[in-house]
Amino acid sequence: MSPIAKRLPLLLGAVLLIALLSCEAPPRGNMAALSACPSLPVVRDPGALKLHTFANSLGVEFVLIPAGEFLMGADDAFPDEAPRHKVVISRPFYLARLELTQAQWRAVMADNPSKFKKGHEAFKPGWWNYTPQSERQGDDNPVENVSLDDAMECIRRLNALEGTDTYRLPTEAEWEYAAKAGHSDAVCFANDDRRWMGYPLPWHFSGIRGNTGIAGRLLPNPWGLYDMEGNVREWCSDWYAAGAYAAGPERDPAGPASGTRRVNRGGCWLDPMNLRIVERSCNAPTFKAPFLGLRLAKSIP
Repeated sequence: MSPIAKRLPLLLGAVLLIALLSCEAPPRGNMAALSACPSLPVVRDPGALKLHTFANSLGVEFVLIPAGEFLMGADDAFPDEAPRHKVVISRPFYLARLELTQAQWRAVMADNPSKFKKGHEAFKPGWWNYTPQSERQGDDNPVENVSLDDAMECIRRLNALEGTDTYRLPTEAEWEYAAKAGHSDAVCFANDDRRWMGYPLPWHFSGIRGNTGIAGRLLPNPWGLYDMEGNVREWCSDWYAAGAYAAGPERDPAGPASGTRRVNRGGCWLDPMNLRIVERSCNAPTFKAPFLGLRLAKSIP
């Protein structure tokens, strides 16, 4: 085999990578109006932020989210993301900086349901797999493969462990308010400058290689929250209803009173094309998958 033939796979791989890094996202129907909000500030030194934080007995660090108002949803998007409307969050609350990790879950539940535990081979290694799978999975990755019922049981036990009743899941409105962090854009990638077709490059390649990433490896949003888009989808406390935005109250909405599916937000490693702040997903409370986890919220008494 000639030297050129031997190097052909490497040359093709380099050409493909350059193409991915340089291409722009094509318009996608009525989604073309959504921008990647380049004006959103990127937090490069979280320590410089004057944030009120505390860590609980598990080492979960929480950020104080102030009361305020914002524009929730988007008009030029999917039907269940409309209409864009004002929402008031009347009470401050705490939200975890990171999604709950496997180690933190195990400290409460004494098990680890995650698919991506240390040593798991999620995808056959290839030229893009610069780090072995077993070194990118484990205790510091978000816990996943947990149902809403599992998440609520974990929260119940954590409240009992700390003698409180303030730990909970965030409402959908609280989640989006915290993710937007003072902005009202539908698509805001504050955690990394690199892009593939307009989408965060690290999460795209995480999807290709087939697993979650270590929690908090990318840059946080302006309120010091990590992985609000990507890694795993996060359960919220609301029951889901298409078009619920139109019917919900302006002040502290919490979804319909009942339903068959619960909301989850935040996109995931498996679906990098939907890493959009306003993207909504839902599943039955018993549903579990390796792309679905949780982020703790804490009420202020």
